[in-house]
Amino acid sequence: MKTKIFLAALILLAACSDKEKSEAFVIDTKIEIAVKDKDGNDLLNPQSEYYFDQSSVKVLYIVKDETDGTYSEKSALSNQYYIYKHEAGYRLAFFPNTDNKEEFPKTYIQWGENYRDTLSCKIYRGKNREIVTEVWINGVKKWEDSLLTERFFELVK
Repeated sequence: MKTKIFLAALILLAACSDKEKSEAFVIDTKIEIAVKDKDGNDLLNPQSEYYFDQSSVKVLYIVKDETDGTYSEKSALSNQYYIYKHEAGYRLAFFPNTDNKEEFPKTYIQWGENYRDTLSCKIYRGKNREIVTEVWINGVKKWEDSLLTERFFELVK
């Protein structure tokens, strides 16, 4: 009986090989933004007088054309950003441009007809991971990984 158990265990161990192991790919890039006016009113809250409706908000990736070197805007898919109620107010959550051809990929956030912000990210790229480590909005650093906080900041419009 011990021999049969030993042989079964040996067969199971032999069946497991390193070649069959799959490595997970970690994508940790989500950013969250609260948007307020100078008086502290939440501009993502539908109850606010001058709020930004989700249908008026666009997330655009700035992508370089390999053939002629020009840059163009590419709309993010609608499921790559959303506005939701958080504990202390509303937030825009989105996944920024992570184009691996750019050192600091750029994302435009279009707030209706009148406002546009430029977001740039520093991204750590490892064998099986992409992680946003620093975030700038309109050239001002708003978040960095060394702060050990959620990837969140507030914009004032």
